[in-house]
Amino acid sequence: MEPNAPNLPNNPSSIPNEPHEIYCSRCGSPVRGRFCSICGFPTASQTPSVPSAPLIFVPPAPSAVKSKGHTASIIVSIAAGAAVLILLFIMLLRFSLSSYSTLPLEASSEMNAAREGVSSEEYQKLSVGMSYAQASAIIGGDGNLVDSGENAYGKTYYIYGWPGERNESAAVYLTFIDDAISEISVDGTL
Repeated sequence: MEPNAPNLPNNPSSIPNEPHEIYCSRCGSPVRGRFCSICGFPTASQTPSVPSAPLIFVPPAPSAVKSKGHTASIIVSIAAGAAVLILLFIMLLRFSLSSYSTLPLEASSEMNAAREGVSSEEYQKLSVGMSYAQASAIIGGDGNLVDSGENAYGKTYYIYGWPGERNESAAVYLTFIDDAISEISVDGTL
């Protein structure tokens, strides 16, 4: 049994001439009027009540504070990743452009430089067995060496190419063995 303070009654509401505060039944804050100024909860009655628990300020959880730093690190990581991807893209683009200019055996750039080209009439005049000099005279210019090597019979071959006269994407390829045309091929429409 707890001792009471001297000369005070056990019920605080029975203290004469003392103003009594009303406390919110939801958050325990002192209330003046019909609604709690802290949480907005309506007071059911105007009878004084004692708060159920003292108000204690609770700081935000540490994870909420860390989330700002975590968000910043995510943004920095994304920016760094994007920068790396951009650099890789630029390097790949430079590599692909530099390797494009050397395709195949540098024949394409040389063929475009020699704009004489082969017309369909000149192509009809070419035949197997002609020499390189005869083929060049019909076409009107020297071809570009595209490939050379040794065939299955041990014979050395040379493949020369000429661009099309009217169609730059077309080309005529002549394969020579022992300075005679052994094969004539066309890539595209002259």
